[in-house]
Amino acid sequence: VLICRNYRGDVDMSEIEHFMTLLMDKEEEGTLSPILAHGGVRFMWIKHNNL
Repeated sequence: VLICRNYRGDVDMSEIEHFMTLLMDKEEEGTLSPILAHGGVRFMWIKHNNL
């Protein structure tokens, strides 16, 4: 389940396509954190009840 919110409308919604790839890469490297960066975009995420 992925929920997203573009607070100010200044980020292209196609940026969300990078999130899962970035998340899986960081998990594989063992450098996973709750804040991920791609270019000028920051993703914040949590895992809740295996979702």
